[in-house]
Amino acid sequence: MATSSIPGGWNVTYSADPNTMGITVPTSASAATGYEARYKSGAITVSVIFDVLAPATVPVAMGPIPVPINGTDTPANSAIWDIELNGAVIANTGQPNGWTVLQPVNNTIPTGAPYTAAQGSGYEVRYYQPSQPGGYHPGGGNGNPIGPYSGTFSVINTRIFPIAGTKSIVEANGARVTFTAASVPTANQPTVICSVQAGAPMEVTWNYSASSAFGTYTITFSNRTKWVTTTPSQFINAPVFTQNASTFVCYSLSQLVDRNGNAILFSYGLTGPSGFPLLNDITDGSGVALLSFNRATNGTGNITSITDRYGRSVYYQEASFATSGVQPPYPQMFQELTHVSQVEPTGTGNPPDRFYYQYADVTNAENESVPVLHYITVPSPTGTGTSMATLNFNSGTGYASSIVDGNGNTHSYNFATNGQCQVTITNTAATLVTSYTAGFEPNMSVSSLTNGKTNANGQNTTIIYSATYADPNDPYRPSEVLDGNGYAVNGANGLGKWLYTWDQYGNCQTATNPTGP
Repeated sequence: MATSSIPGGWNVTYSADPNTMGITVPTSASAATGYEARYKSGAITVSVIFDVLAPATVPVAMGPIPVPINGTDTPANSAIWDIELNGAVIANTGQPNGWTVLQPVNNTIPTGAPYTAAQGSGYEVRYYQPSQPGGYHPGGGNGNPIGPYSGTFSVINTRIFPIAGTKSIVEANGARVTFTAASVPTANQPTVICSVQAGAPMEVTWNYSASSAFGTYTITFSNRTKWVTTTPSQFINAPVFTQNASTFVCYSLSQLVDRNGNAILFSYGLTGPSGFPLLNDITDGSGVALLSFNRATNGTGNITSITDRYGRSVYYQEASFATSGVQPPYPQMFQELTHVSQVEPTGTGNPPDRFYYQYADVTNAENESVPVLHYITVPSPTGTGTSMATLNFNSGTGYASSIVDGNGNTHSYNFATNGQCQVTITNTAATLVTSYTAGFEPNMSVSSLTNGKTNANGQNTTIIYSATYADPNDPYRPSEVLDGNGYAVNGANGLGKWLYTWDQYGNCQTATNPTGP
């Protein structure tokens, strides 16, 4: 229908970094799925399947999509932008509820709808920002306000579809466990058993759902506890970070099931600033609340209190801490927890603190200053006053340099470039109590450990533990351990050497001690 020699209004470009194609669509093109663009230049041959959207349509979980400006309506309540559905405001700058609206450009307002947005017509996006130098304005000129501009549009189903392949479970500390699905579950094949990376003691199934083509997941751990997910709760388009046009489909926890089949249920409500739904309640299997979460109504979604089924509450306070030297669109401030109360009867005014957190700025390698936790204050165990711990961090690396406890004892950390960290413990008089050096392999498992003996330079010299991780079934557990005796004499003909084999779920299959199996 078009080529480089007979473009017919089409244009195709290619960028190797990131690996993307730019496609200009003529106004005469039909709105349809299944278009393919093919590009060849020298040794480069690439292609992509794409859709052409009908004008003024925004697919959920994609975008932002340019919405043509066709009016001059102003956002309500002095917001920079807002979204109306059938005349009622459903999102704005202060409470985005998962929506994304960018500064107008090329006579459009880029708009992104959350996955949970109702599909249909009746939407309007409105934008107005006073006195924004350099902003888009048909009249031109720095210092002109941006807008007011508005555009009506419809929300349609996402053009993102589930695919087989490698996926991951993100744990609380940010660690990821990868698994691979060979196919997508269907009504005829409702359960797909996934293969999990070696050494992760769990099983994963991808389950068909009639309400979502993306289904749900069940993760079963070695103790038979299960996590069951929701259908998708957020779609993240992150080409800036992945260097391609990947979209991450994210799920939240729906059920936690014990080995006997008893479950606690997680229910969600409004969408937070991150685009993820916010946890409302945790209930037992019969639907009675175990914990209820109360949140700020200022658009942050911050937790203000958590109440249990017995009428007890813990109260929370948060505050904003600005960054410095961080260029937009990266965060210009962070919301941080400042106060956590003691457990008190629900409704208690001015509840006493259990924890009080204070922050300090630390500069990273890009000369950006960001807030990090510096002081933790708790009620003194003596019953009078408070006790405060101090956390210090190195500028440039952001690594912890020391922790001073409430009694004045200090743990200092010296990170070497060879994957080792020396820990030095001193008392309130700065007198050395002990020290040791720990080594880590690339997966962050402990590979060596010393005792407290040091040389004249303060370096720990006597290794009392050394581990090798070479079992392909489980690269996170040691296949060989040399104790203090074994390391000193290279195993002493087997003395001091311990050998292990593992299955893929972390179960020990064989163990050989220094004197034999």
